[in-house]
Amino acid sequence: MTSPAISLRQLQSLFMDALFNGPNDPAINQLGQLLSENTQLTYEQQITIYRNSVIGCMINALRQTYPVCNKLVGEKFFDAMATQFAHKHPSLSPDLGNYGEPFADFIASFKPAAQLVYLPDVARLEWAWERAFRAVDHPGLDIRALGQFDEETQSSLHFQLPPGSDLIASDYPIAKIWQLNQDQSDETIDLDRGGDKLLVWRQGFDMRIDPLSDDEWQFLSAIQQDRAFIDICEMFAEGDSVTVETLMPVCVQRGWIADFKR
Repeated sequence: MTSPAISLRQLQSLFMDALFNGPNDPAINQLGQLLSENTQLTYEQQITIYRNSVIGCMINALRQTYPVCNKLVGEKFFDAMATQFAHKHPSLSPDLGNYGEPFADFIASFKPAAQLVYLPDVARLEWAWERAFRAVDHPGLDIRALGQFDEETQSSLHFQLPPGSDLIASDYPIAKIWQLNQDQSDETIDLDRGGDKLLVWRQGFDMRIDPLSDDEWQFLSAIQQDRAFIDICEMFAEGDSVTVETLMPVCVQRGWIADFKR
């Protein structure tokens, strides 16, 4: 068989289309003209074997990142959901540990899971856990260095949350759902008991899911938005909530503020 001339970029594009667009995609026939002849397998069979292997690896990666979601829906349902996700969202990284960030949004649009209203937020919690687990280590806030600035300079600083941390808000008790599925508990959960505001982060070797009050959430959200300290102070001064003078020491003591920049 004489293979037609084709660039590497075109070959890679055909290969991706053949893998992820389904068995009826025209790319399969085009790619078949470039494959070596095999007396035992047709080119469709060769591509199918590779497709199943690739998709299977991606599904397994999702199962490792989202074990609670897998447990909540069962392996067959999870496989079906993850398969559709994998076809729509191929991995863009050679490290499958980085795969699956859009999974929560996909679940929210996945009609068979529509009645599981809490599931997308559980997925967001699991992705935040994975992100925090893989984050770089950080020694924490250097109080001595902070104290070297005068009051005016301190007011212009931008404080930072721990590396890899994430703030998650949900209308459902996702922290309790997550915890019960770690403990293999048969306890039932009332979805109407109220939602959660959480900071997911890592403190040394200790993974943490810390519940936040409304004021703590607002304060840390402003820090996450990279607002200057003076702007945050003004924001709290205009409201009826607690003051920054009250919140700041608590957040520093608990390790929620890890660094600052000018």
